[in-house]
Formats: sequence, structure tokens, C-alpha cells
Amino acid sequence: MELIPTPMPDGDVKVDILLVDDNPNNLLALEAMLSDLGQNLVRAHSGVDALRRLLEGDFALALLNIQMPDLDGFQTAELIRSRERSRHMPIIFLTAHNRSDDQISKAYELGAVDILFKPIVPAILRAKVQAFVELSRKTEEMKRQAQLLREATQREHERRLEEASQRWEAERLREEMVKERRLTETLARTVAERERAEAALQSSNDRLRFLSEMANRLLVGERPKELLHSLYRDLSGHLNLEVYFNYLLQPDGHTLRLEDFSGVDDGAAQALHLVQLGEGLPGTVAQTRRSLIVEHVHGSDDPTVAGIRRLGLTAHACSPWSRRVGCWAPSPSAPGSAPPSCPTTSP
Repeated sequence: MELIPTPMPDGDVKVDILLVDDNPNNLLALEAMLSDLGQNLVRAHSGVDALRRLLEGDFALALLNIQMPDLDGFQTAELIRSRERSRHMPIIFLTAHNRSDDQISKAYELGAVDILFKPIVPAILRAKVQAFVELSRKTEEMKRQAQLLREATQREHERRLEEASQRWEAERLREEMVKERRLTETLARTVAERERAEAALQSSNDRLRFLSEMANRLLVGERPKELLHSLYRDLSGHLNLEVYFNYLLQPDGHTLRLEDFSGVDDGAAQALHLVQLGEGLPGTVAQTRRSLIVEHVHGSDDPTVAGIRRLGLTAHACSPWSRRVGCWAPSPSAPGSAPPSCPTTSP
């Protein structure tokens, strides 16, 4: 919390002093004694006039004569004390009567700060008045400092409220951003899942359409074996195969001959040109008429995949074809009638 500095009041700041007496000569005498103080001396010619002056402004001190017609000094003081605004104004009573205990007691009961008896000693009067002038200045300064403190406190309170509001707004913004990000991620996942589902459905439809077309070509073709080359190439492209082999069981019923291949050079294919039934992966599939899939060729100790391993392939699948599904299937009892299919993949 920071206080805004203000200049301290100095001796040039004048205060108002109320002089109350029904005798103009007495007022003139008071002004003469107090003129050296350089303050604002305000005359009031009666108690009523004094009350009127107090309605117009505040005074640092009132010099109030006790003996006055209509409202005497004591009555005027009672009315002054009855007002909240002037209740704490210092009052010095002035009187020409002899010193009386009753009069002194009455004066202090009414909240007088002092009572002076005439003839008044100018130096004493000036000293007393000067003391209350300084007291008034300090009181005003304390009021200003208190006001500054209140204003500074209010500013600090408003600053903290503003900071709290900004933090709250920032937190709300972060929460909204988190919600928006989560919603965006959810929507993205939903869109991605829908796209994957659509892609999978499209792929499945393409595969079914391809298989249907392939089956029709084999069924209606007069020479199905002559269609296998183009069918295998179409199938390898559809399945994204890098290597495939197509074997046919020979008339002896024991030998498989490589009829078609792709993805390897002629030298590698020549080494696998003839395979005996039950030998290697193609011979085993042709003999058992069951599909075999090897996902990790290099990690497999199966002797049937030794030839495939030498080709550097990492995964391999081999399947027989069957008339019952609209394709030609290998059968040891019907030599030369069916080709086993060995599509393969590599990294």
C-alpha cells in the first residue's frame, strides 16, 4: 500500500479564530493583541451572531465573552456543544468579573479549555491562542493523512480486487481453453476413427469386389490357368505384396513347379523352381491343404521357411486354392489340377 505524499502545512497556512463579544472596543482590543499571529480573526457581536458564523465554517478556536445580552457566553457555549460539527471546538472564556469558583467550574463543565480574566495580558493570550493554532494545524494534517490512508487502502483494495478478477478471468480462460482443446481432440479422434472406419470399409468393399471379379473370371474362363498370371499380379497390387510365387502341382502328384513369380530376380526364382510335395513352405501347404502364415521369418526355427529366409523376407503367407470357393486348389490326388498360392511380404 502506497501513500501519496502531500506538502506539510506550514506557518503560512492561516486558520480561522472566532472572537465573540458584544462590545466593539473589546473586539478591537482582541484583534490588536492577536494581529501578530497572522491568522484570520472573525468577529461575532453576540451569541446569535457567533452561532451564525459557526454555520458558515469551522474555527480552530473561539474566544467567547461570558457577559453578553440575550445569549450569554455560557448559553452560547451550550448551543455550540449541542452541534456535532462544533462540539469539539476549543473555547476560551473571557470575563471582566472577579474570579469565581462557580464561574470557573461552569466554564469547564461546558468544555472550555481555559478561562481568562480581564484585564488580559496580551503575551499570555497570544501564547494560548498560538498553541491552539498549532494544534488545529496538526489536527488538520492528521485528518489529511487519515484521508490519504483511507484512499490508499481503497486503492490497494481495488488493486487486489482487480488482480483477483484478472486471475479468475485467466483461470476461466485456461479452463475454457482446456475444454476447447479436449473437445477438439475428441472431435479429431472421432473424425480420425470415422475416416479409419470409412477407409476400412472401402478396403473391405474393394477386396470383396476384387475377389468377386476374380472368382467370376476363373469360373467363366475356358482356360483358368491362363488367367492366374494376371490374377496374381492384380492380387499382389491389391494386397500391397512385394513378392509372390505361384506353384502348380505336376502330373506326377509329387512335384510343384513355379509357374509365376514377382519381386525376386530370376536367379533366386530358379533356386525355388521345383519343390517336392511336403518340402518347404509351398510343399507343406500343398500336402496339408492348410494356409500357413509366418510373421517373423528371421526369428523362426521352422525348417520349412529356410528358403524364404534366404530371400530376406520378414513375413510370409502361403495358401492353397480350392474349387469350393470358386478357385483352383492343390490336391495330391489330382495331379496338375490346382495351384497353391504363396504370396509373401518383406520389409
